[in-house]
Amino acid sequence: MSNRVIDASLNFLSLQWVVTNLRQTNPSDSSSGFSWIFDLDGIAEMYQSYEDTNLWDVVEDVPRGVHVNFLKAERSLHRWALGDLQRIHAAEEQASQEGGGVEMHVLEDAGHW
Repeated sequence: MSNRVIDASLNFLSLQWVVTNLRQTNPSDSSSGFSWIFDLDGIAEMYQSYEDTNLWDVVEDVPRGVHVNFLKAERSLHRWALGDLQRIHAAEEQASQEGGGVEMHVLEDAGHW
């Protein structure tokens, strides 16, 4: 199993994470396959909620004493839209002047996984 995933160009650390989410379909049969242990319906619901929720009003008007942190992996294939990055950086400046906190953290040399 692991060799097939490595052949698919995943690095070893990503592979270790991926296989923690697999279970053998029939543990008593060494030739049985594997299946994901994820709750796929739950994942779909969470993703849809993420897509439907707009929190820019919170980011752009952070209450005093509240901190909003963004985390971006430097090498992630998920690209942040330029407009979103500009809004975050503008909110960083505004929040620092008003006693709130907005900060973008970049994990150097990190990929998505």
